[in-house]
Amino acid sequence: MLKTSLFVCLCVLVWAATGSSQDLLLDLFDVTGRQDRELLRTAQLSPTGTTVSWTSGDDVLCLLDVAAGETSCWPLPEQMAVPLPFRWSEDGRFLAGTEDVFRFLRDPDIWVVDVASESVLDCTDDDVWGGYLGKEFAVHWIDILPTWNPVTGDLLFFRSESSDEGSTLDLMRLPPGSCTSVSAPDEPMAVTSLADILPGGLPFLGHASVSPDGSSLAFVVLTNSRDDPANGIWVVDLKEGTPRHLASADAFRRPAAEWHDPVDAFPMQVAWTSDGSGLAVFVGDLSYSGDWTSQNICYLDLASGSVEYLFSYDGFENRDEFLATDADGHTGVSLVPRQGIVLRGSNRLISVHTDVGGTEATFLVQGLPPYQEAPRVLGSMAIDPGAARYPQYDPQLTHLSDLVTTLLFARYVVSFADNELGQ
Repeated sequence: MLKTSLFVCLCVLVWAATGSSQDLLLDLFDVTGRQDRELLRTAQLSPTGTTVSWTSGDDVLCLLDVAAGETSCWPLPEQMAVPLPFRWSEDGRFLAGTEDVFRFLRDPDIWVVDVASESVLDCTDDDVWGGYLGKEFAVHWIDILPTWNPVTGDLLFFRSESSDEGSTLDLMRLPPGSCTSVSAPDEPMAVTSLADILPGGLPFLGHASVSPDGSSLAFVVLTNSRDDPANGIWVVDLKEGTPRHLASADAFRRPAAEWHDPVDAFPMQVAWTSDGSGLAVFVGDLSYSGDWTSQNICYLDLASGSVEYLFSYDGFENRDEFLATDADGHTGVSLVPRQGIVLRGSNRLISVHTDVGGTEATFLVQGLPPYQEAPRVLGSMAIDPGAARYPQYDPQLTHLSDLVTTLLFARYVVSFADNELGQ
C-alpha cells in the first residue's frame, strides 16, 4: 500500500500504481445524490480547486464546496434558459455563461454570476430573450463563448449582430469589474472584426482558450459546411487584433491507424502549453458514430502549423484485433483518451482512459513536443460505468498548493502529488 498525500479530504482512495499516489477527493454522486447527464455535461472545477459548479435540467445553478461537501443551489433568471457550462474566472470569484443558441435557437446573452452574493447579471442585455422561432427583430445580438483572460481579468466573447443589412461577427471584451453585483454593466469593447475571414454568418465556435501570457486567444471554428476551408483552429493577437488560421479541420481527419479509413473527426477543444509554443487539441467524433478511433489528442505547433497525433492505434492489424480482449482483459479502446489536461507550469499532459464498459479509469502523464517524454501510468481507479459515458473535453485542473494538482473527470474530483507528475 502506498503512502497517500497529507491533503485532508472527505473520502480517500489509495491507489497502488507504479510507485505513485493519488487521492479521490470527492465522488459528486455520493455528495449530491445526482448522476444525471446535465451534471456530467456541465460540471466545472474552479481554478482554486475549492468549488464545483453545474447546472441541472430545471435551470438551477449549483455550487459544491469540495472541502465541506456542502451544496447550494439557486434558480437562474427566467431569461437564461438551457445554459451551457459556466466558465470560472481565474480567482474563483465569478462564473460566466451563456445559452445554447446552436441546439435550442434561444437568444444568448453573456451572464456573470457573483459567487459570494449569488447574483446573476445579464452583461449584454439586448431586450431580446427566449426562442427565435416565430419572432422578428429589427436588431439583436448573439453573444456566445465567454472566456476569461487569466492575466488581465477581461471577459472575452464573440458577438454577431443581425439586422436587415446582414450580420457582423466581432471579438469583444468586458474589462474586469464591468459586470458585477456592485456595478452596472459597461458597454463591451470590440477587439477585432472577424467578418472578413468568416463572411458566411455566425459559425459554430466550439471552444476558446487564452494563452498563458494573456496575449492571444485560440478558438475552434465550424461553419455550416464541413468542407469550408475556414474550419479549424484560429488564433487572435489580443493586442493587435490580427487573426491567424493555424490549422484547417482536414488536418485532424486523418486516421490514427494505418488500417483505418479517414475518420469524421473534428477539433473540439484547445488548451495552450505553458510556454505558449503550441496547443493541445482534443479531437472528437462529429457524427457521433461511436467510432473510438476518431477520438484523440493532437499537438499543434504554432510556428509551423504542423499537427501531431499523440496516441497511435497502429499496434493492431485491423478493427477486429483493436476491439479484441487481450490476456490482461483490455482492448485497444483503453488507448483512446477520454479527457486531456495540460498541466500549468509545464508542457505535460494528463490523459484519462477507459476501456469498453467503462468500469476503470487509468491516468497517464507525458511530455508534449518537443520534449517527447514517454507516457507513464500515474494510477487507476474504479468508476461507475455511466460516469464516463460523456467525454469531457474541456481541460480542467488546478493547483491547490505547490504539492497537489487537482482535476475533474466525469463525476470524480481527483488529486495528484506534483512530485509524481514531474512538476
